Amino acid sequence: AMVYEGYFRYDWRTKRLLHGNSGDSSQEIQAFKMSGNDFVTAEGTGTYGSAQGYGGTVALATDGSAFYYGRLAVDALNVAQTLQVFPEPIFAATGDVAFGNGKLYDAHSAALVQTLPFAASVYGLSPTGSDFWAFDAAAHLLRHFVDQPAAN
Repeated sequence: AMVYEGYFRYDWRTKRLLHGNSGDSSQEIQAFKMSGNDFVTAEGTGTYGSAQGYGGTVALATDGSAFYYGRLAVDALNVAQTLQVFPEPIFAATGDVAFGNGKLYDAHSAALVQTLPFAASVYGLSPTGSDFWAFDAAAHLLRHFVDQPAAN
């Protein structure tokens, strides 16, 4: 299995390696699965396919439900299946909330649910709780938020 440069996320639950490429004219997502001690090609979005025009960031939802490639959310179990398109690139996500640059979106509908009082592209998420951390670069502070907005 081979891909052009980009970024990987590994889902330990499904033993799948997800790749969003960068630096190429065709934006693509490719999934690999474990077979013995090797990764083998599973499915992908194809050259100039459904991921074209997206990219720039990659994130795997903490529950493994979605893979984010820039503004595009795809099913982590079938990256050829588009779930949502967001208004901005997504940097992190839980199963219910997708985190943009200081903005939080409903992961199921892409609707804006909260705007932080500062820009943020670095997040620390709790896979089991509703709290999260966001880095406020202008203030050089890591800020803690106790409640994530609930998905509708």
